[in-house]
Amino acid sequence: MRSKLLTKLWKEEDFNELIQGVPDAFLEAFPNIRMIHEVVQAFLSLVRNRNHSDLETWISNYQEVNLSAIQSFINGIKADIDAVKHALY
Repeated sequence: MRSKLLTKLWKEEDFNELIQGVPDAFLEAFPNIRMIHEVVQAFLSLVRNRNHSDLETWISNYQEVNLSAIQSFINGIKADIDAVKHALY
């Protein structure tokens, strides 16, 4: 189930399809779904565009997100930021 959800978050069209079937009350009760999608899409944009210069902006935009998985991901990037930037060249 988790891998299917991650796949849906990865692809914009799949996410939109997923969200269409979800009641508004659920989305209001769990706003993190939209935030996770936003974080994933913003990072994917960096990768797809090989945009190393905006990596630190991405980190500062999302480092305050109060989700442990996002924090862990950001901390991993920060721990090896030079390698991540180099990979985005």
